[in-house]
Parts: sequence; C-alpha cells; structure tokens
Amino acid sequence: MSCGCNPCNCCCCASNLIEVRVFGFNESGFTYVISRGGEQLERAVSFSAIGFNFIPNFPFIDVRTISGSVRRDGSIISGTGDFTVEHVPGTGTYNVIFTRKFSIVMPNEEPNVQVIPDAGFSAPGAGEAAAYITGRISAEGNVESGTKLPDGRFAFTVEKNPNLPGYYTVRFRPELQVTLLIPAGLQVQVFDFLRGPACSCCACCCAGDEPISQGAASFDVTAEGFSYRTFVETFTGRIYTDLPVTFAAIVNVRQNVPQANALRASEITAELMKLGQGAWSLTENTLKSILKKG
Repeated sequence: MSCGCNPCNCCCCASNLIEVRVFGFNESGFTYVISRGGEQLERAVSFSAIGFNFIPNFPFIDVRTISGSVRRDGSIISGTGDFTVEHVPGTGTYNVIFTRKFSIVMPNEEPNVQVIPDAGFSAPGAGEAAAYITGRISAEGNVESGTKLPDGRFAFTVEKNPNLPGYYTVRFRPELQVTLLIPAGLQVQVFDFLRGPACSCCACCCAGDEPISQGAASFDVTAEGFSYRTFVETFTGRIYTDLPVTFAAIVNVRQNVPQANALRASEITAELMKLGQGAWSLTENTLKSILKKG
C-alpha cells in the first residue's frame, strides 16, 4: 500500500496513513470506513460511483454516476442529489444510500472515495451549479457517446497521444465554464473484455504477458479537464495499451448541462462483435454476463 492520494484510496496526513475502505457496494449503496492505525476517524470525503440503468421499453442503457462530497459529520456538501448518508457520531463508518438505485453495477469497480479537507471543498456558489459530465471513448480516442451541449456537440473533446500507448487527454468545452473538478469527483473505467496487449510478431514474444487485470489511471485533473492512461496488468508487469473507457466527472459549472445520452444497446453489441464474441441480444441477464467478464 503506497502513500499519497491515489486510486488505492489512501492519503498521507501529517505522516500518518489515513485509510478509506469501501464495503458492500451494490445497486442500493455502499459503506465506507475511515481509519488511521486501526482507529476510526471522522473525515470529510468526496466520492463517485458508476452504474447502469435500464430504460423500460427501449433498447437503451443509461450509464449513470452518483457523486458527491460529504462533511465529517455525515451532512452532504454537494452532489448529484440522488443519495443520502447515515453516520453514527464518533465513528468513521458512513453508509451511502442511493435514493435512485442502479439497475446493475460493475462487480469489480468499487466507488472512488477520497478524504478531502473540511474547508478545502468549494460547494457551488452564486451562479454555479453542480453537474456531471459522462462519456464513452473508444480505444482510438473517438467520442462515442456522452453529455452534449444544447447545440448537439459533445461537452468535451479527446486528444490521443500518438507517441504513448493508452495516453488520452479530455478537455471540457469552454462554453461549460467549469470552475472545479477534484480527483475524487472523477472516475474512469475500462469498458472492454479482459484481453492481452497486442503482439505484432511471433507468439513467443508475448510469453508471460497473459492479462491479469486492466484499468485506467487518471492524472492532471483540473477545471479544464484531465488525462488518463489505460493499461493491462500481466504476470511480467504493467503494459500500457489502447483501451476503450467510460468516464464520469462531477463538476461545478456556471451553467447547467444536460445529462449524458443513453448508451445504445447496438453500440455495445457492435463492440462485442469487433472482439469476436459474436452477436448478443442485450437482455438484462446478458448485460450482467458481460459485466462479470469485464
């Protein structure tokens, strides 16, 4: 376990390790526990969780995020408005309850929860609003779906670094007038079947490079946007490679933006066929099967 604010949900405070552990993540909510040296602590946090909702009578899947910031006493600073928090004073245990539940969540992707300074988070001020921006980006760096502006353009752009495998930069359009994005308000997840890095020569060169897991690390998080890099973990180490992702970011903006478009079932089916998995009928059970493999 490393020291410093990072995806493993640990951070260093005055040379003492503060740890945040997430338990019981499901469609209805989750629990997080804050501790240091085995003793529970009350601390303010920011969190984000990604899940899916089925739209009745339509072949659509809504990729949705529930995000927010919570004071040490369990009161909500800001967020997407679809959760509550229960907290017993004097403990470091907090229960987050989703008031609008997900239909399904990624089984291996827990919410991102990070400790923040009590006075260090700026809730939306006059003329501002909390909003969330979501998107799906292909391995080639193309925007496939996501939040749109009233004129129909996507609310963000993507630039793929041609010299570094798996390196992408997302920039919010200036019309949004984003004033704040903090790391804990951002979640980037690979949306793909687990597969190994591409091998351009003989099969023996890839010996030992069987994939164990895959993921995306985000960095350079500012009000202008963020960068991320996708990778595959193998028995011989981490290999950076191009992979498709979905992301969700909770931000403060000067104006409200519409929520993300639903993700067409046909888009997922097309992606599965590209991967050689054959045609899928996207029922709820099929999606659950897909997510368990991902």
